[in-house]
Amino acid sequence: DDHTFSDLWTEHNEDFAAFYRAVQEDIATYGGNHGIKAKAGQPWNFYCISCVPWVDFESYTSHVAGGGQPNMFPVITYGKATEKDGKLTMPMAINIAHAAADGWHTAQFVNSLQELLDTVDLSL
Repeated sequence: DDHTFSDLWTEHNEDFAAFYRAVQEDIATYGGNHGIKAKAGQPWNFYCISCVPWVDFESYTSHVAGGGQPNMFPVITYGKATEKDGKLTMPMAINIAHAAADGWHTAQFVNSLQELLDTVDLSL
């Protein structure tokens, strides 16, 4: 409502339906909180997924305040989904410190995500 950003985390659950319900509950409970951390108690082993749904980008980077130390947590950012020539695309960027993950691991993630997205039924 004031066009600012706040972190909101949800505990991981392998059961996607249960995880999604928990995300919706967290949004209902903490979504109106303003400030960088909308919900206290963020786990140390988190990763960020961020969305910029207003922008179809070719490159995106984010930096966390604090200076020279690399972020040891990955930041995954996706943008606006667009359709061109019958093909739906959505930009995605991953910022990760090489000390935290190899390019091979990042490629495994990207390839697995693409395989999952290739199974999405867009006729809904």
